[in-house]
Amino acid sequence: AELFPSFNAIEEIRVSEVINPAEFGGVADIATISKSGTNGYHGGAFENLQNSYMNAANTFTHTTPLLKMNDFGIFMGGPIRIPRVYNGKNKTFFFASYEALRLPRQQIQIENVPSLAMRSGDLSALGGPVLAPTQISPLSAKILQYLYPLPNFGAPGATTNNYAAYFSDPINSSQGDLRFDESISSRQQAFVHMTYKNRRLQVPPHASPPSSPSALLGAFSQPEIDYAISAGYTFIVSPAVVNELRGGAAGNHYATTYGIQASTAAGELGLTGLGYSIPAGDDVPNVVLAGFQGTGGTASSLGSNRTLQLLDTLTWTKGRHTLKFGADYRYLNGLYTNVFASRRLGRFNFNGSVSSQLLTNGVVTPYEPYEAFLLGIPDSDSIATVIQPDTHAYSAHYAGFAQDDWKVSSRLTLNIGLRYEYHPMLRDHLNNVTNFLPNYTSVVNGQTVNGAVVIPNQQSFSLLNPAFAQSIYPTPILTAAEAGIPASLRVSQKTDFVPRFGFAWKPFSSDRTVIRGGYGVFVEALMGSMVDDAWGVHTSDVANFTNSVVNGRPTYSFPYPYPSNLAQPGSQAFYQAFDPKNYRDPYVEEWNLTLEQDLGKGIGLRLSYDGNHGQHLGVVTNANEVQPNTLGFSTATNLAPFPLWDYIAYQKSLGISNYESATVAVQKRFSKGLQFQASYIFTKNLADNAGYDPVYFTGEAGGTITNQFDPRYDYGNVSFSRRQRFLATFLYELPIGKG
Repeated sequence: AELFPSFNAIEEIRVSEVINPAEFGGVADIATISKSGTNGYHGGAFENLQNSYMNAANTFTHTTPLLKMNDFGIFMGGPIRIPRVYNGKNKTFFFASYEALRLPRQQIQIENVPSLAMRSGDLSALGGPVLAPTQISPLSAKILQYLYPLPNFGAPGATTNNYAAYFSDPINSSQGDLRFDESISSRQQAFVHMTYKNRRLQVPPHASPPSSPSALLGAFSQPEIDYAISAGYTFIVSPAVVNELRGGAAGNHYATTYGIQASTAAGELGLTGLGYSIPAGDDVPNVVLAGFQGTGGTASSLGSNRTLQLLDTLTWTKGRHTLKFGADYRYLNGLYTNVFASRRLGRFNFNGSVSSQLLTNGVVTPYEPYEAFLLGIPDSDSIATVIQPDTHAYSAHYAGFAQDDWKVSSRLTLNIGLRYEYHPMLRDHLNNVTNFLPNYTSVVNGQTVNGAVVIPNQQSFSLLNPAFAQSIYPTPILTAAEAGIPASLRVSQKTDFVPRFGFAWKPFSSDRTVIRGGYGVFVEALMGSMVDDAWGVHTSDVANFTNSVVNGRPTYSFPYPYPSNLAQPGSQAFYQAFDPKNYRDPYVEEWNLTLEQDLGKGIGLRLSYDGNHGQHLGVVTNANEVQPNTLGFSTATNLAPFPLWDYIAYQKSLGISNYESATVAVQKRFSKGLQFQASYIFTKNLADNAGYDPVYFTGEAGGTITNQFDPRYDYGNVSFSRRQRFLATFLYELPIGKG
């Protein structure tokens, strides 16, 4: 959700960073304080207009991109008065605002699509033959007709950058903020603040053949509603004791639709051999064609999430000590649908690896990937059959803290705190989550079987997909109780006690030199990454097949791209299992030491050393990776730890990170017409959980490590880090004119 109060409804933004005290859970914290009404009525209106007339032309195309953005709104605040009924002066106040964004964006996207000659089977531009119409698979021809638009850009006959899609991509949103404040007495204050936002993204179909049910680049509509409500009550118990109680709820609802039913797409294309009845929902086949834009891979989805929070903080000032005690409770709830929906009509990969082994008149004749596509010979296939597409996850997080701001002397202040956090694993009301136990060994019919599937409880067996169970047989399927783990399928850590310490010291009698420092431990609360891909595993059958060549002929080809029985041993993939017993909550140790020196004449110098060390960071391994050895690849499947499975993505908390930086900064306050600030930062950032793709942001789940047998193999510089950075800003008042 993208929810933030309208800028006219914000009174203050507080940013806390660098060794946060114990009352905050994160390394950095941003608090937004909304505006309150006053005894006088105040309001206003605004409009922020941006358009093409005010923008410069593109350097290379010499054209000005179309832009017409309107951001407008109104706001007003004051006391609540009802004539002859109620006068809220000095007691009851309101502040209201409305903001709207209208951005009718125009986009252009250039892609590779088959040329006119290639669509008819003439592959001479690729160095290939000219196929007869009878050689082209009817399904491939339908995919070209319905899912690939005709070339409309570039030189005639071009095979790259030959399609330009011009389409409208508008963003429209409306947001309202409303706050009420009540001065109950001189010792009691209360408030309620509400925010509501309605926004929609809309991309219509574009540049498709008239009969096409779907466009190459995909039309979609995504309305979304975001909301938040918060309330607070402050009670001054005594001049030394203040209690603050706060609560709130926030969430969003979204729906993404693509406008074509999967059954309609399958019927129009003539896609057969799926092996199951197609459920309701939007989808088109996902074609991955080397050298060209792919199709599909998207499906309609619905979702909502909600967070409820209640926290209480007691502040007690006693002598040189300011003590704070607090507790924080959060309830998390999320409902999502259409697990694996984007593979219901199949994912077909054409890269030329299988087609290069085909025989023509007894001679190996390598085919281009596009030629293999026309012939209907995929290199690999994947398809999902789904029994239960929905999940309803929930969890509750708990935290408590105690801290003391101790003014030891006029020259030394200490901040000492301890925080406790408990983050139970998300559970599912619908029992639609699954995990994998790699260390479980059983004997079935005299056969030793490595690994086991674990599901929440007996009720979850009613959702079991028969094809899934058959494809992994004789792998046992256990309930969480039988596996000795909670129904959340992961043992949650209960020992997250994290200390915080900070100090500020003036070593000399003057205030010109200050030394600050601190140390803290910060725990990361894992949210959805550990269950996002664990949803719908045992209730779905995600079968993966690698095509092969037998006697010069492909095993699978259009229009029957799958075996008659989808439940093939070794075809099942597990896209996100996680260590059920030994996974630890990730945490970061952070430290800082800073020297601040007043150089006089409004100039200040700051020297800082910062560092942090991450432990138990998430990484993703392939639990079915074959041990390196000298045996041939032909026996790799049999040598895999779990030969009844394909790929098993297994998340562990093995990652580490190390970051250090040194900063030199100089700042001059505005005087005599001059103000400036300059800083130089030198950093070093090392980690092994960033993944092998430097472009992909891994998030909390971590990246996929290269070699699960040597987790530190990937340890090195984090690609997105900037080793050295210099920033400078100047403001100079010209010494001319009046003023």
